[in-house]
Amino acid sequence: MKKRKTSDLEKYLEGKKRRFVNYTQGAKIYKMSYWPFVRLAKKAEANYPIRKTAIVDLNILDDFLEGNPEVVSELKKKRRKRYGK
Repeated sequence: MKKRKTSDLEKYLEGKKRRFVNYTQGAKIYKMSYWPFVRLAKKAEANYPIRKTAIVDLNILDDFLEGNPEVVSELKKKRRKRYGK
């Protein structure tokens, strides 16, 4: 079976002012668990499905969090509960 060469996403993003990550990377950046980050990205409508994966536009996500401080405070409460901080 021939392996298809997938297009390199980096060459499309080079020089752009957008920041894209996958769900796992985004969860690490925002110090969240995987599924809560997925739900947050979907709520902010910052995710773009690409074949079998999805990427998240962090610029859209940051704008959403700035415009919705109640979401940020809710996330902080959950983080305190979980990690005891």
